[in-house]
Amino acid sequence: APRPLQESLNINVGLYALQRCIECLIQRDKMKAEGKAVHVPFADSKLTLLLKDALMGGARTTVLVCASLEPRNAVESISSLRFGEACGRIEMRTKGSGDGAAMIKRLVKEIDDEIAATQAIIVRDQRWEKQTKTVVSVVAGGFHSLESTMGATVTKDIANGEVDLGEVTAGVAVVGIDLAGLVKGGVNRYSVAELKHDLASRKLETTGDKHKLYDRLRETLQAAEEAQPTKETISHDVVANVLVGAEEAEAKLEALLQRRRELLGEA
Repeated sequence: APRPLQESLNINVGLYALQRCIECLIQRDKMKAEGKAVHVPFADSKLTLLLKDALMGGARTTVLVCASLEPRNAVESISSLRFGEACGRIEMRTKGSGDGAAMIKRLVKEIDDEIAATQAIIVRDQRWEKQTKTVVSVVAGGFHSLESTMGATVTKDIANGEVDLGEVTAGVAVVGIDLAGLVKGGVNRYSVAELKHDLASRKLETTGDKHKLYDRLRETLQAAEEAQPTKETISHDVVANVLVGAEEAEAKLEALLQRRRELLGEA
């Protein structure tokens, strides 16, 4: 026979053997109650041999049934649904293959007993204790106006598309000058335009030669720095009532609860 046809025949043989095994498993308990031997033909196909442990209760088994809403597939869909219904009637609780659900139930019971014992230890050993913690904070002393402590920052509404960058040198907009840069660079570091721009941004006089402009700006920056608030360290105690004495038991309890959630598939 052609290869595709042979593959289809093998699939149908496997599905037929699976259906027979399902039917035997459904009748198993009834036949045993009547004292009759039950033979499930798992050896009839490779498919049923592979599924033997799953069908006998050695694993958690899920059967997915594919069905169609199309009228032309009604016969196949009804047949598939009936097969799924038959699978749902199988009692997978045999002594020989082991009962996974019963084992999980037993493990959960053991963990519940251990949880109860651990909770009893916590109740016995735990106590309230007053603890004092010293908190150290660094705060600024005194109050100064924002204008006296901030460098010159000028903002302007640019809604009309007009922005005045002031004087520029070599195509770069002039930025604010700080005291450290002014003292380190000296009078020769900044141009007259830069000194005037910074003085103007602080609403100070911009007349005079370069040395006068430099001295005026340095005095202004020094005065602003001296006006900065001083910082001081303040420590205070925080008192809290906490539960102590059963830290190890609490850690064990959390581990037990996590283990219980994992067994039940809730983790």
